[in-house]
Amino acid sequence: MLAPNPKKRLTIQDVLAHPWMSDREKVHRTHLPETVESLKVFNSKRKLKAAVQSIAGGITADSMFGTDTDIIFYYEKETA
Repeated sequence: MLAPNPKKRLTIQDVLAHPWMSDREKVHRTHLPETVESLKVFNSKRKLKAAVQSIAGGITADSMFGTDTDIIFYYEKETA
């Protein structure tokens, strides 16, 4: 249906006559349990990733480690 060459593409009449389109009432409308579970897992992972990226986006190197002068000061204090 999505051939790059326009001369090889199906016409709209051919597409509508295709069994995938013409036999839509024969399609089972029930969802497979494993498909539903996979979608739930995928959605949970997507939300977790978005939350982690949001949190990570707000963290700077200075907030994680302090400034360079703080580290140097701390190091000098420990070695003295």
